Amino acid sequence: RMAPSDDTGLGGCQAVDRSAVSATVSAYFWRVGEGALEGVELTDRIRGGIAQLPQLANASFRVTYLSDGSRMPDVVQQNWESGEVAVSRHTLDGQWAVEIDISTLREDVEELCDYHEVCHCLASECVYPGADRAAWQDRDSLPIRDVTEEPRVLQATSSPQTGIRPLSMSPIPQHLMKQVTVLFGIDVEESGPLLGAPGRLWSFDSRIDFNNVWTQRIMKSICDDMPYDLMVFADSCVMDSFYDFVRVRSGGSGLFFPTEDFHGDMLSFVNPAFNGAAFQRQFWQDLWFGEGDQSGRLMALKLEFPTAAPSDSEKLKQFKAKWDDYISSKNAEASKHFGSGARAWHTAEIWKEAVAVEATLESVQVTIVLAIALGLLGSWIFTQMLKLAMMVMLSVVLVICWQLFFMVTMMKWKIGAIEVISLIVFIGYSITYCIHLVHAYATHTTGSEGQGSVKARHKRTAFALGAMGGAIMGSATTTLVSAVFLLFCQVVIFTKFGAVICAITLLSIFFSLVFLPALLMGFGPIPDSERSCAPKLLTTCVASRYEQAVDDTIAESGSEVSSEESG
Repeated sequence: RMAPSDDTGLGGCQAVDRSAVSATVSAYFWRVGEGALEGVELTDRIRGGIAQLPQLANASFRVTYLSDGSRMPDVVQQNWESGEVAVSRHTLDGQWAVEIDISTLREDVEELCDYHEVCHCLASECVYPGADRAAWQDRDSLPIRDVTEEPRVLQATSSPQTGIRPLSMSPIPQHLMKQVTVLFGIDVEESGPLLGAPGRLWSFDSRIDFNNVWTQRIMKSICDDMPYDLMVFADSCVMDSFYDFVRVRSGGSGLFFPTEDFHGDMLSFVNPAFNGAAFQRQFWQDLWFGEGDQSGRLMALKLEFPTAAPSDSEKLKQFKAKWDDYISSKNAEASKHFGSGARAWHTAEIWKEAVAVEATLESVQVTIVLAIALGLLGSWIFTQMLKLAMMVMLSVVLVICWQLFFMVTMMKWKIGAIEVISLIVFIGYSITYCIHLVHAYATHTTGSEGQGSVKARHKRTAFALGAMGGAIMGSATTTLVSAVFLLFCQVVIFTKFGAVICAITLLSIFFSLVFLPALLMGFGPIPDSERSCAPKLLTTCVASRYEQAVDDTIAESGSEVSSEESG
């Protein structure tokens, strides 16, 4: 590149003195980058470049080499659109004196400037905006050699493909696609009031500055760097359309994006006079402009992305995690440039299901443990025997495990909200049969019996089955008959609940009338009748003592009658 002006910080311009015989200006050859020139005679190149200057057309001049160049401070270059920064080596390869014959100059030439030629050798080419850009002219490229020490070795890459694919490539129809919205400038309250109607749960985020070049770069990079695995298919993104708008308006020259007046340019972007009413309707709903003192100022912006989101709950959860990671990476990139300012966040209707399922699954373990603990406490209160309470909860835990096996393995259901609710709600239902049985076991007395007596266990278990077995079977039968009708419903939630009720009832019958009695006959606790009534409830204790007193009275009366008859 060459320019008859001082654009590099060295040299300058001088007015033409027509009374003088000649005028002398300087010429410089600059090199940016690590490339080395091969077979180039710089003096001849400088002479050829000066001869092409319009100001020196048909003029006589002489080029004299003055001195070698020197290493200059490195050049820091920034890609204005992306913000990427590169540092390049900068050298002055030579300086020449150019003596110009004044008599051969054109009459309209009033000023002579130093000559500069810059070679971008294996480095990004600088773009000079505005009038300065027009002052520079392209010359033929130079043969250069890469002199970097590290060898250039081709390496395999596993970087995922990025970008928004056109809508025509979507694997599902457009009407089945789900919208994911990324917002800038909106601050949302995390929770509403406990009582009363919720107020306004969002506000404009005053921390965001849309005129900040990095804010604009991040917003556009969200569209440009969209990973393919986020399944976005769209024909346009508001930032891409805005980018094209400012590029066309600037004629494609100079530095047009990011803009210095983002608010005003956005107003022009959605102005029907520029792009038509249909264009305004397409993007106006994506922008929030201020009112009053903030009139004409962009307050918030949203980017909408149609996605081919999965319908399966587990896959949807993983899909949302990918969006979380992508937006988090963009926020982390933004934090490097404007600290802890406003951040982007994403939302979608489909996230409700993913969040609900995730929250339910995370809390189900705690809920089941708490329900079992409360069931153990309740069983202990009613039986006054910790061992009996533990036997009841063992039966309940086995019922829950078999219920889970029924839903996941036999019915092939995926764990969702209905399945989790079924596990939790029916814990209380399954415990009732067992606790009735052990309560009858605990309250029955068999007279004088030793601790751990097998005969006493059998008598107590037989009494419990005889007293409560019929009631348990009757209750289970009515429940089963009522639930059978749900199996023939068309709504899935009803059929699932019907199947769960039938399964939990059958399992409860088995574990309360088969498993638990066997457990009681083998390991059931036997309270010592000679001890106080602490192991029993107060009412049961009083009734037992009353029955024992009656039996003792009858026995004593019988012995007295026998004595009189014998006498």
